[in-house]
Order: sequence, then structure tokens, then C-alpha cells
Amino acid sequence: MLQQQLALPSNRPRAPRPASADAGPPAPAATKPSPKTTVLDRAYDVRLGKEEGLTFFTRVRSSVALLVLLSLVGTSVALAIGAVLYLASLALRHTLR
Repeated sequence: MLQQQLALPSNRPRAPRPASADAGPPAPAATKPSPKTTVLDRAYDVRLGKEEGLTFFTRVRSSVALLVLLSLVGTSVALAIGAVLYLASLALRHTLR
């Protein structure tokens, strides 16, 4: 059920496609069989950096920097929207005279 919900490919092996006359020469078969075992998944072992150097002050400083950045971006977007609306109102006022 989960496989159908996520639209994952099926685990069933697919039959090879029939070769057509327009396809040209067939591709050479792989000489080395694929291994039955795979490399262990190490995706969850990724570290962003050393956690030993993170202090409370470092975390507070980065949080404040993030808030300042978000407020600057929000302010600039709000000013841009306000300027567009103001200019649109001036244009409408000028055309309706």
C-alpha cells in the first residue's frame, strides 16, 4: 500500500524491451554482474559541523542574525508592495480625472 501511495517503482524485475529494426546494433551486455549486497546507507551519519564548539551564546547569536535577516527581507518586500500599490493608485487617480 505504501509503495502505491508514494508512486515508488515496483520491485518486480522488468522484461527487456524488444529490439526494433530502427534502434541500430544492440547495446553490449554488462560483463560484470551487479553485486547482491549494497553499501550501507550513511545518509543519517552526515554532520553539519563540530558540535563541541557550539555554546549558548553562539546559538543565541545565530538566532538573532536569522531574525534580523528575516525582518529585513520582510520589510523590503512590504515596501516594494506598498510602492507598487501607491503608484497604481496614482495612475488610477490620473486616468480618472
